Amino acid sequence: MSELRLVVPMLPPSGNHYKSYRIVVPKNGGKPFAQWYLTSEAEAWMDAVAVVAGGQQLRGPSLELQYIVYLPDRRRRDTANFEKCLSDALTHCGAIEDDSLITDIHGHKRYDPANPRTVIVVRTEQESLLDATA
Repeated sequence: MSELRLVVPMLPPSGNHYKSYRIVVPKNGGKPFAQWYLTSEAEAWMDAVAVVAGGQQLRGPSLELQYIVYLPDRRRRDTANFEKCLSDALTHCGAIEDDSLITDIHGHKRYDPANPRTVIVVRTEQESLLDATA
């Protein structure tokens, strides 16, 4: 089993703060449309993951993503809201080929006011729960 382990010294933006949009009105009088873009918070997260990954790559036909977000306080946050930003950042920096290859995701949140961070572990092989019960 191959593994990629990253410790990013910041928190990923939640899904609510990941992307935004603006209405674009074409100069030629065409129909206005919505254009999606990454927020500055998301861009900072993508950059931080790229720096920590340092060009490391993990390839495989299926991947397992496990992450622990160490929060600075006990405000309510939904763990699942971090997943899209995490997987997109791994793809964006080239650490994984494509986030569609992630077949298993395990997300956790813990509290560490002194050291908020995100620990990301990606593995190439998973043990099947079905095989374990046979």
